Amino acid sequence: MVATGAGWALPDLHGAILFLEAVDLYLGQVDRHLTMLRKGGHLNGVKGVAIGQFTSFKPSKGITIVSLLHDHLSRLDVPILGGLPLGHGNHPATVPLGATATLDTAAHALIVD
Repeated sequence: MVATGAGWALPDLHGAILFLEAVDLYLGQVDRHLTMLRKGGHLNGVKGVAIGQFTSFKPSKGITIVSLLHDHLSRLDVPILGGLPLGHGNHPATVPLGATATLDTAAHALIVD
């Protein structure tokens, strides 16, 4: 949904913690979405990235979602926290959109105020 809203409905992400998760996607789809968001400047000013579950992800040619996300997101030079129990997996926790939060990579926690 983040990539779908780029250019018309995606809010300004300056100062935000970007939360990413997905369900039933192929490697190429995620790669295209992240490439478009990065090259279009939509991720400029993001202060951190929280990564939830990529459920039913379909790797390709040995490339995993972890390596793909690392390749794209490490270029942002911001804290990244993965493995969060958020998304479409079994018993996911929820985070309200627009909530004030702190990304604490040392404690491996996303703290929602």
